[in-house]
Amino acid sequence: ADKILKYTAPSAVAAGTIIRCDVYNQANFTCVLSMNGITTPYFDNIATLNSAEEILVFQGSAASPQFKFAVTDVYTGWAVNVPLSGTDGGGHGSALPPGLTDDVTAMSLATGATAVDNWAYTGAVTAATAAEWKTRIGNPANWTGDDVNPTIPAGPYTVTAVEPGIPQNVTAAVDGTNLSLSWDAAVNATSYKVMACEDPYGTFSDISASGIFAGTTWNYTYSAVKMFYYVVAVAQ
Repeated sequence: ADKILKYTAPSAVAAGTIIRCDVYNQANFTCVLSMNGITTPYFDNIATLNSAEEILVFQGSAASPQFKFAVTDVYTGWAVNVPLSGTDGGGHGSALPPGLTDDVTAMSLATGATAVDNWAYTGAVTAATAAEWKTRIGNPANWTGDDVNPTIPAGPYTVTAVEPGIPQNVTAAVDGTNLSLSWDAAVNATSYKVMACEDPYGTFSDISASGIFAGTTWNYTYSAVKMFYYVVAVAQ
């Protein structure tokens, strides 16, 4: 049954948590759109995935979605030249959502012959960064299909660090021999590092300990040597 389900987190959800959506795990889901009148807040009736079955994950509204991930089990892969009716004319599914890249931020589990009903992640489960987990999950080789006995991942999995944002609007102020670097706070940053080098194309070194941090400002007594600087956010 084609539908749009909305998930509302009851509280902060730890990275690596598996969010289940089925008849036994539906408390935080609501159905906001159904194509056939079935408004149960979970995935139901997903049968043999050879007739246009995909899961498209997005944030925002249905009218203006920001796609985050997508997966198709249609054996022919993502469709092309899809009209407004939503299928490729042969009932073989949707196109790759805009903004996503197949096998990176989207995944096609096409077998090239017939569809497989059940798929589960069976790749590496060792602790990794968020970027590494995204690479693992987006790789079809890390998934196993089984028409008879689906393997349900247990989880939770360990995400070793939250990726910080990039410091923006870095400015420098000089007063005599005193240098002050300032920047806008970066998302998820717990601290910062100041990197410097005499050559803008050379190897930069961490000189953070040579100065004093005050929030998003770093103060340093510099020599007459011309230096180039940049600021790195750190998340721990």
